Amino acid sequence: MFDSKHETMIMIRGDSILGGCCFRQFQTHFIEIAFLAVRSVHQIQGNGTRLMNHMKEYAKSIGVHYFLTYADNHAIGYFKRQGFTKHLSFPKAQWNGFIKDYDGGSLMGCRLFENVNYLELGTCLEELAQKVWDDLMYCRPPEEAFDGLDFSDGVAKNPMSIPGVMECGWIPELDEVHQSNRQSTLQGQMSAIITSVSKKPFAWPFREPVSLREAPNYYEIITKPMDLQTMKNKCDSGQYQTREQFIADVDLMRDNCITFNGRNSEYTERANEVHEYVVSRAKKLACYISEASVRSAHTSRATTPESAEKDTIT
Repeated sequence: MFDSKHETMIMIRGDSILGGCCFRQFQTHFIEIAFLAVRSVHQIQGNGTRLMNHMKEYAKSIGVHYFLTYADNHAIGYFKRQGFTKHLSFPKAQWNGFIKDYDGGSLMGCRLFENVNYLELGTCLEELAQKVWDDLMYCRPPEEAFDGLDFSDGVAKNPMSIPGVMECGWIPELDEVHQSNRQSTLQGQMSAIITSVSKKPFAWPFREPVSLREAPNYYEIITKPMDLQTMKNKCDSGQYQTREQFIADVDLMRDNCITFNGRNSEYTERANEVHEYVVSRAKKLACYISEASVRSAHTSRATTPESAEKDTIT
């Protein structure tokens, strides 16, 4: 810090120093950041980012467009957030032998872009997002109104025959993809519920199909048997298309128990516990997955400390 070849940029609030960055400029058009620190009580206010952004603008003003630094394990996250990477794009011949190697540190670099104002980064991102949106709207086909449809009770129309469907870019394969995603998510959630309830002590009578050894006449009375193992197999094989089908099998399992054992049986008490556990969770499942819609990108401006106007970068 006392080397005359190094310079230091500091951030001051009143009579207090909030942080500083000690650096050295090299003739091969890069700056080595030797030391950067912000007082811990001011780190969560974004002062580290503000300090780095001022450093970037200063570097651009003197014709430098690349930073190098050795970051220890605690600093890697900070430098990544400031645009640094371990994959250097700066030619090795321009820095090798100029800076000191540090044991236990990671060499990181950051390229600076001339057309980016780092002190107005939030505004730049908003403008970029708006430009992308404007370009998308420009490429969008013009809106066109079509005549209404004639309906007949009980007669289904082929979606491809509806005026405007083909023109808007819809293809049957899109529905297949969305349907597949919806089903895989729903079935995975239902399978997890069955796995969870099967581990509960009260679920022991229903974990597997009823054994003829224990109830020889069971299948003479119960014509549509159901158990947790069968439900798990149906989940894994994709046989449940809706949440309602899943709940219907839980209802069936409880009703079978009541039919065979009576309402006041201990088995029926266990069946009611299983039913309540499964149904209460199944009703919370999303019965569909919303299709993604194209929205205008929105980027919030970078937050600055309330006392930003009082701080001085020097």
